[in-house]
Amino acid sequence: MPNSHNKDSKQLVCVHYYFYPDNSAGSQMLSDISFYLSSNSFEVSVITSRYVRYDVEDKTLINYEEINGVNVYRVWSSNFGRRRIINRVINYITLEISLMIKLFQIVKQNDTVLLLTEPPFFNIIAYPIIRLKKGVVVNWVQDLFPEVAVSAGLFSKSSLINRSLTTLRNFIFKKADKNIVIGNTMLDYLVSIGISNNTIKIVNWSKGGEIFPISHNDNQIRKDWGLEGKFVIGYSGNLGRAHDVSTILAVINKLKFNNNILFLFIGCGDGFDTVKQYAAKNKLNNIMFKPYQNRDLLPLSLNIADVHWVTLDPKMEGFIVPSKFYGILAAGKPVIFIGDRDGEIARDIRKGECGESVIIGNYKRLEEIIKQYSNNVTLLSALGQNSRKLFEKKYQFHISAVKFYNLLTDIGRNIQ
Repeated sequence: MPNSHNKDSKQLVCVHYYFYPDNSAGSQMLSDISFYLSSNSFEVSVITSRYVRYDVEDKTLINYEEINGVNVYRVWSSNFGRRRIINRVINYITLEISLMIKLFQIVKQNDTVLLLTEPPFFNIIAYPIIRLKKGVVVNWVQDLFPEVAVSAGLFSKSSLINRSLTTLRNFIFKKADKNIVIGNTMLDYLVSIGISNNTIKIVNWSKGGEIFPISHNDNQIRKDWGLEGKFVIGYSGNLGRAHDVSTILAVINKLKFNNNILFLFIGCGDGFDTVKQYAAKNKLNNIMFKPYQNRDLLPLSLNIADVHWVTLDPKMEGFIVPSKFYGILAAGKPVIFIGDRDGEIARDIRKGECGESVIIGNYKRLEEIIKQYSNNVTLLSALGQNSRKLFEKKYQFHISAVKFYNLLTDIGRNIQ
């Protein structure tokens, strides 16, 4: 364990369900910025769970370690998996109790506490603890609860639990020193419910220094998986309750006799189970499933596909932003978005001229796009180049890292 912190020094304390070596999107983003800030004169501590999210839920990590200068405290929680809602709720409750205790132990006066949105609603119980210890509160909003839960049908918008949690959550946002969001739609929504625009900052990125375009000839994984000569439509990441699979499944079935086109799924989630069951029932052989790949293989795995698809339930617009989109841009791949054609991702695709958007259920248009892309190498190349240009203009890590650094430095100056 580290020595107790000098009581005259200030630290950044980050709280999230997952942290490195976990490969989930929120964990990767927190790891990226924590390591960056630690290498740039910040004293950074992370309070997290002892588990990794995907594929190895039974793996327990050690209670404390220092990683790249970051103090990582891993606290106990139950680990009943994520398949059933009740299991998640129990995991969240036990984890939040442990996080609360550790937060009280290590936060001191003038420390900045960065609260991410998983486990949900932890900022509600963490806020009074941080203020009691005279710390600074920064919310990093990657998923907006309880709106996500309502949109997923877990409880109704008019229910007492939703109204109560929303009131408490809004109070925390209004009283926080800063709220960081990952998209314009999310910012607009927070402003619409009364959160001051002056407290909100948009920050989002992909580690483009690690992810870059790679030709098929130089991609060993593509060769190892036997995909040479195939036109590959890829999905990489979690495919869960916020995502649509019905539209892509209809197209997969329509194209099942096209031997040149293959649909590649890398990751996991409830949607993966749905696709696997559908593939088995309909005896489809134009689908390949692979588990999450190690992060150091991400440049190769994202470059396997000729085009990627991303999806988001329109009811979730403004509450979730699919972060996988930014890695796809970094890899220089065209993007097909299935969801709200006026949503966050759809607008970026339209402005960047790097793909197409279709509404959920319009499988005929999706089929047309895939066939067009598979038969037009010149168009595919131009769209991919536009993807990389959009990434370099808006979503490079160093741009967002500097924003984060300046934001936290300004907060530090204001409390001196």
